[in-house]
Parts: sequence; structure tokens; C-alpha cells
Amino acid sequence: MYRKITISCVLVSIFALANSQTSAKLGDKTLKSNCRCLPSKPCWPDQQQWDTLAKSLKGKLIKPISPFYICEKNSDSEECKSVLQNIKNPFYMQSDAGRNESQGWYGAWYNQSSSYAVEVEDTHDIVKAVNFAREYNLRIVIKGAGHDYLGRSSSPNALLIWTHNMRDIEYNKHFHPQDCPKNKEYSAVTVGAGTRWLEAYNVVTNQHHQYVQGGGCTTVGAAGGFPQGGGFGSWSKEYGTGAGGIVQAEVVTADGKVVIANECQNQDLFWAIKGGGTYGIVTNLTLRTHKLPSHFGLISGEITADSDKAYKNLIKEFLLFYSSKLNNEHWGEQFAFRPNNKITIAMVTQGLAEKEALDT
Repeated sequence: MYRKITISCVLVSIFALANSQTSAKLGDKTLKSNCRCLPSKPCWPDQQQWDTLAKSLKGKLIKPISPFYICEKNSDSEECKSVLQNIKNPFYMQSDAGRNESQGWYGAWYNQSSSYAVEVEDTHDIVKAVNFAREYNLRIVIKGAGHDYLGRSSSPNALLIWTHNMRDIEYNKHFHPQDCPKNKEYSAVTVGAGTRWLEAYNVVTNQHHQYVQGGGCTTVGAAGGFPQGGGFGSWSKEYGTGAGGIVQAEVVTADGKVVIANECQNQDLFWAIKGGGTYGIVTNLTLRTHKLPSHFGLISGEITADSDKAYKNLIKEFLLFYSSKLNNEHWGEQFAFRPNNKITIAMVTQGLAEKEALDT
């Protein structure tokens, strides 16, 4: 029935801000509006005002440029060819404020960069950027790792807050959320807004032999859209979602205030950012960690059917097998139904010895 079955088993170690009514100053007048100021309008900051913001920052004020700017000028140039070769490399796309992961996938040639970007170094830079945007009624967008495939990591006519330099990580075996009772204590890791899962996993797992519920793509941000949008990972059936692991957050709100949100203070904000999206700019996030399972591993491979009819039967049998054998806390699945009658499999296990996993 099936022409080829290849299975291998190896053990592995392991914003737009809230739409409140804002004001913009124009001469001696104050304009109340839910519409944001545009570069073509008199309310847009002049160069001197941008320069004043730049001088106040620890980080940099920059003008992002789309990676496709070169291609728009000359699509046959070597520079354009180099860009097109790199657009699916997440490290390349993350290294510039004008690049994000939605570019190169859809509408790439029309994906416009933000007017200005603040490459922030700390929370104070974020506060200054938010206050500046509020004063001049500017739209704000936030970019960490830039993995938002809806294109929300940039926006034309906006001020981009770029957090990729904020990568401080601290593991605490006895983390106590601020202003909570003394019996509230967690094994946890606190990550800066620009931290990616590859840095978080290195500290949590390799250095402290713990597990934090994150994503399988290690270039995704650990404090951004993954936990704030819900965050389902390979072992979520055992450890819950990324949002469920949030213990505490430091947040800059739309009024420029820095607040701590946890189950004991600012509970409404704490609830909102645990899967509800960007209700403020998270400057650091504390996530619960867990003891590593006794066994963990990876099973990968592919199954190819020798006809369309056989492929339909293969899909049916595979889904029945999954629902009865793999839909439990021991398995994290990533499989895909491919062209040419093929299923590709990449599944991680936890809590099963090698023989138990292979006997499933």
C-alpha cells in the first residue's frame, strides 16, 4: 500500500496601543482625535522635534528601509538577488528595523516600513517613545523578533518601537511576584522584551536543567506575540500554553506609566496580556519553568503512498492512529500533508523512554 516509510528516532537535549482618545498639539490648539497624525499633516513632528527625541534616548532613532527598496530600483541587480536569497532567513530579517517575517511571503513589494523607529535599549527609552507618540498623536507599532505574519511588526506613517536589544535573562528558582503573599513562589525565568526562545532555552534548559513552555521556532520572541497571543507549543498538552505560564509582566501603558501586572496587582491588565494581545508594551516577562521530564526525544520521517487512493486511506488511518495513540500529554506533533501523496512527521516526546515511544 505504501511505497516508502522512513522513520528515525533520536534523543535530543534540549502594538498598536489601546485605542483611547489622544491629543495632538497644533500651534496653540489641542486637537482631540482617534485618527493618528500623518507625515503630510501639520501635526507631524518637524526635524528639530525628532532630533530632540533622538538626543534623549539611550538607544537610536532610525529611519527603517524596506529590504525591497533595492529591488524596486533594479530587480536584476546583485544587491536585489542577495536580498531575495535572504528573505527566508530569520536572522537576516531580524537584524534590521525595516525587515519582518511577513515580507517575502505576501504583498512583499508593497510592504511599507514605519516612518521612524526607536531602537530601544531599556524601559526608559520605551517610555520616551510612547510619550513622544502621545504628544504628537502618532501611531505606534512594536517589533521584537518580527515574526508577525499579519504584518503588524511594521506600519507606514507610524513610530516603530524595536525591542530586539532588550535581551536580559534571569532565572530564579524562588521567584516571588511583586506584592503577592509570601506563599506565592515559582521557579521562573524573566526575559527582556527582545529575548528569543533560543536564548531563553539556553539559560533555562542548558544552564538550569528546567523547561519553559515556548515555541518550536527558536527565533520567535519569548516575550512578544507568542505568549501574548496564547502560545501553543509542542508540550502544551502537559505544561499548558505560553500565556498560561506568565507569572508577571512589566508593562509600559499608553499614558507612559511603567506598571507591574500579576495576579496580585493590575489584575485586569495581567489577564488581558495573557493571550489577549498588546494592551501595553511588555518590557519584560516572567514565565514559569518546570522540571525537565525524565525522558524526551524526537521522531521524524515521512510516509509516501503509491497512489491517490492509497493516500486518502493513509490520511484516514493516520488520523485514527493520532486520535487514539498520540493525542495525549506525551506527544507534541508537527506533521504535514504534502503534495505527491506524502506525509512528513516531526514529533517530540516527553515522559516516554525510547522503547515506549517506538512501541506506541
